[in-house]
Amino acid sequence: MKIFKKVMGVILSVAIIASCFILTVSAEETSQDVTTYTRMIATGNDPYASFEFSDLGEIDADLVKYAKILYRTGTKLDSGENELTGQFYVSPAAEPFVPIIWNHTQKWETIIIDLTSVSASTEKDSIWDSDHYTTCTNIRFDPMESNRDAEENLETGDLEVLKDSYIDIAWIAFFEKKEDAEKYTGTEKTPFCYINADSLAEDFSAAHNIETEKYPQEVAPTLDPSDLSNIIPAGVVRFNCDEHDDFFTGGNAVECLGYNAEDNCYELLVAESDDPYITMNFGTYTTEEYIEEVSCDDYKILQLKVRLEENAPTSAAIYYTTDSAPGGYTQTQNIAFSYQKTTEWQVVNINMSKQRYWADGIADAIRLDVFGSCPSETKVQIAYACFFKTMDEAKAFADGGSVFPEPTATPVPTDTPKPTDTPKPTDTPAPSTEAPATEAPTDAPAEKKSGCGSVIGVSSIAVIALASAVLFVKRKEI
Repeated sequence: MKIFKKVMGVILSVAIIASCFILTVSAEETSQDVTTYTRMIATGNDPYASFEFSDLGEIDADLVKYAKILYRTGTKLDSGENELTGQFYVSPAAEPFVPIIWNHTQKWETIIIDLTSVSASTEKDSIWDSDHYTTCTNIRFDPMESNRDAEENLETGDLEVLKDSYIDIAWIAFFEKKEDAEKYTGTEKTPFCYINADSLAEDFSAAHNIETEKYPQEVAPTLDPSDLSNIIPAGVVRFNCDEHDDFFTGGNAVECLGYNAEDNCYELLVAESDDPYITMNFGTYTTEEYIEEVSCDDYKILQLKVRLEENAPTSAAIYYTTDSAPGGYTQTQNIAFSYQKTTEWQVVNINMSKQRYWADGIADAIRLDVFGSCPSETKVQIAYACFFKTMDEAKAFADGGSVFPEPTATPVPTDTPKPTDTPKPTDTPAPSTEAPATEAPTDAPAEKKSGCGSVIGVSSIAVIALASAVLFVKRKEI
């Protein structure tokens, strides 16, 4: 029996090793001078996202059988000191996955993957076909994964990707034939479809524990937080009074508790749920003239100031609609983001332009997926929401203390009194004690709907009273 177990162990080991050669059809170092790529960074275990094919391409899983990736490994090991791997899934994601065996040299390499292959440890057949792959405009890619075929994972299943692990990806291309993949260098127009660095950095949805950084990074001029005179936020809603109950509506497992006077903010109660969310109605506030219209072309950054309770989740997302892209909360209108792990007030900047449809329109409803999932009931406080033109402006505003411009007085026109004739010396009139009547202006600008959370107009009554008092004094001096 012992001999039999040893033999079977050897056979299994050989099978796993052999599977790696089958899965990785070829891997080789490249001499390409790679300058444009996306760094994928894990913010927790199991980082992944659904990436759109560039130029709105689609995939036909009955035809496409191979993928080629230009990559450079960064982090090598998982929590059990096993080499990290990667994975593809059909879309919508379902088991079994397609394994990717990275070559951990920390140099730029290409790898070709047989998309019909499956993990050595699975007992399922490949589902890489059009019957299972139905969402054909994107693919789920797990750039870093603990090797499910590793001996320790087979025994315990508790290996994890460590926070801040990363890998660099320049492009992913898909082909019908292996020989087409072998010839491709990243410049030919031969792939069936592909995902370039721009799409890897921006065009993704349903993200989990992943952040992306596009290289080369654009260096924006540094703004001085002490001089914010030229930074004008748009769509400002400040939750410093009890007038915003209608701003938060609908949703799932999230209840708006209203204004918290002690902390001067609004509170959301999030119940235990796999998908807690609530809608923020910027469009309604625009229609009611509470805020100005927010142009998606001009304003790319949504800023929220929030405070979480201890042990609250850190992954979140938003879905959005605009007047030019109103078609519901779809994955192409989804942006993932993360909170800091703190119970202090924090500012979150969300780059809306990561999704191509945030353009050519006016911001409407934004669905706030407060957390990706919520394991237990918790509260979230929110102080304000607004938009900025650039990330640099948003960061400078937050670094400067998030001080909003004070309301400015709007001058109210008054009638200029007509000069009086100089009395003749022989006719000395008795001094008058009455002030001349001054008609209230009828052409003063109309005020927008206002409240403690918006820019408030100045009362014209005080201005008129002041003007009358001045006239009264001048009259007595004559």
